Amino acid sequence: MNKLFKVRVVALLVLLVFTTGLYFGENVSLKNYVLVTVNSKVKIMDFSDPMYPEEVSQFYAKTANRSYVNGNYVYVTAKKNGLMIFDISDLTNPKQVATVNTNGETYALYIRDNYAYVVNKKRFFVVFDISNPESPKQISQLELLSNTNSSIRMADIWVEGKYAYVACKGDGFAVIDVSNPKSPKLVRIINNKEFFDNDSDSFAVTVGIYAKKDYLYMIDWRFELVVYKISKPTKPRPVTNLELGEGSVNDIFVKGKYAYISLNKGVAVVDISNPKKPKKIVMYKTNDSVPGKVYVLGNYAYVPVGYKLEIVDISNIKRPKKVKTLKLDGYGPRVTGLGE
Repeated sequence: MNKLFKVRVVALLVLLVFTTGLYFGENVSLKNYVLVTVNSKVKIMDFSDPMYPEEVSQFYAKTANRSYVNGNYVYVTAKKNGLMIFDISDLTNPKQVATVNTNGETYALYIRDNYAYVVNKKRFFVVFDISNPESPKQISQLELLSNTNSSIRMADIWVEGKYAYVACKGDGFAVIDVSNPKSPKLVRIINNKEFFDNDSDSFAVTVGIYAKKDYLYMIDWRFELVVYKISKPTKPRPVTNLELGEGSVNDIFVKGKYAYISLNKGVAVVDISNPKKPKKIVMYKTNDSVPGKVYVLGNYAYVPVGYKLEIVDISNIKRPKKVKTLKLDGYGPRVTGLGE
């Protein structure tokens, strides 16, 4: 085989790679790719250069709410269509492979190992076996009722170890034992009364939740970050709370030692390196609508605001600086990373 022939073969292979799509098997770095969910569309975008993001592809997901990535698959929660699953092994040509009924509007999802834990607005905590993503199977369902036997409005979920922690808009948060996913058990419901005056029953409106090792972080409607110690998951113990004081709280995203909390007037950046003494570092102001859940990739934070996505340089965390604004074709975009 002569050298000229070898060169031609290599050139042909390179051409095939670039004309047939971006595949996971080609060692493409996914850390710079994100999903932007907006207006029943999910866009796969390349943010390798945040100043010049490129749309790789998009797919339609009717009434899409949030998107989650696990391996070669994207799981999209939908207001009317339960849970939709898409194969994105070829980033340029995503394909829907399954749809499952979640017994109500699907609001939040957490994936751990081969299981998808789903919460919906009809008070049900549902578990699916996704060992075969193209043929998911419901294996259990748990109805959550409050301490007064009324329906619970669930808003968010996080699984840590053998327990699931569910943010409840009217009842603080619920602790569920998922050591056996086929038979989840409600351990207890915690109301945030420890931190507030007992002048109202509405102070337990938890809208976002995050857990890491021995600590649980949640955001409460009273503009607070609330921290619990969960080294004993069946007996969560309140540690501290931090008043944010910038209008209603919307969502929380944690990266490294910082929590990015979306508020009515912008995004609060909180140092949680010491869970017992969280410190508010800075407030990034947004001038339009209430920002949605922030996503952080490298030195940039992606802040959904109304019909736009603001790209913010956070290389100096104390002085975040907006460097670009993307206009989108829908309200309230949500951003999820492929490389997480």
